[in-house]
Amino acid sequence: MKKIIKLFVATLITINSYSQNSKKEFQEIKNQITKDFSTIKSNLFVELIPFEIKSKWGYLHSKTKEIIIPPKYDRLNFFNPTMEGYYKDEGFTVKKNGILIFNGDQPEKESYLMEVDESEDNSNIKIISSADGYKGFKLDENGNLLSYSDMYYHYEEHAWNITLFKFKEKHYAIVNNKNKKYGIIDESGNTLKGFNFKHKEISLNKYAKDKEKVWFFVQESNDMWSLKSIKNKTKFKNKLMANPITSGCLFGFSSIKNKEKQGVFDCYNLKWKIKPQKEKIGGLYHSSDTKLDKNNPLDRAKAKIYYSFSYKDGFKEYSYTTYYVDLNGRKFVPKIK
Repeated sequence: MKKIIKLFVATLITINSYSQNSKKEFQEIKNQITKDFSTIKSNLFVELIPFEIKSKWGYLHSKTKEIIIPPKYDRLNFFNPTMEGYYKDEGFTVKKNGILIFNGDQPEKESYLMEVDESEDNSNIKIISSADGYKGFKLDENGNLLSYSDMYYHYEEHAWNITLFKFKEKHYAIVNNKNKKYGIIDESGNTLKGFNFKHKEISLNKYAKDKEKVWFFVQESNDMWSLKSIKNKTKFKNKLMANPITSGCLFGFSSIKNKEKQGVFDCYNLKWKIKPQKEKIGGLYHSSDTKLDKNNPLDRAKAKIYYSFSYKDGFKEYSYTTYYVDLNGRKFVPKIK
């Protein structure tokens, strides 16, 4: 019994000692982060560009390229209009006014598990048999989908089967038939000229400035993509390496690539921002003083936009170097003294 009591006491001492050491370590981490960021004026946050050397992150100034924070962080992001980072696995956020918030200081949020009955389809959308020749779709008075032909029913998620859009007060839909070929139909099921189920895929370019034509990204039989308007006009015939929409867009810009080339396509102005090249182009990022709508191409004027360039630097197995390039081709590589 005495051995058990001694073991229990020893365990309590160990736990208490670990807790004190953990709190001390956390405070030291906070002090270091605070020291680094307190020297930076808040109006300069938007000028900070992250960089990575030997898998450690720092910040440089966009105009001078001088190192503002040396590469010792686990990860750093752009300011827009807050920025996040990690130091010794401790996450933190820098607010616009320079206030630092540490994840370790925040109370843990309670999480709840919700049981979902997947057998129930909460949608009222009906699938109508095409046995009698029905090949269209129906909408309610608000333009919401009520039903569509089973010719286009492949998945339980209706959004994967049919995409609605409106042009000159008429409703249309992008659908794919039993042969998995894509086309565009009106409510009666009539196909639009040039979109009669010959494409491997069709995506609506919701970012396009030209609303008078309505533009789509279409995939040809050779797996390359083109731009095609609802008036059957084609641009960049088999010149796009991937679908810019599914590649992810930032203010209407999309970084697309294949095995050979990479580029940045402007889905708003329908032109290359960075023509296809062999140099690697990573994801798109931005900095801004205010909160912007990433899906609104008009907000691009208020942002500074960059893409990442990353490569394995060979120092260690998982060691990388990363720097950023703006859409005008300016590289932001830190000046190492």
